[in-house]
Amino acid sequence: MAVIFPSLLGDDMARRGLADDRIFWAVSLVPLLGPLVDLCLRPPLPESATEIATFPLTARN
Repeated sequence: MAVIFPSLLGDDMARRGLADDRIFWAVSLVPLLGPLVDLCLRPPLPESATEIATFPLTARN
């Protein structure tokens, strides 16, 4: 889990519009507390179609 988490975190941060590399490294380098802090403090995903269209990464089914 500790190996996979940084790659998942980068994708999740891009979807939520967070571009600060300091957040990525702080969360991914702390094995247990980093994911916990990320889950507690991250902003919600956008819900409207206009907010989703502004993100460069889109989910494809």
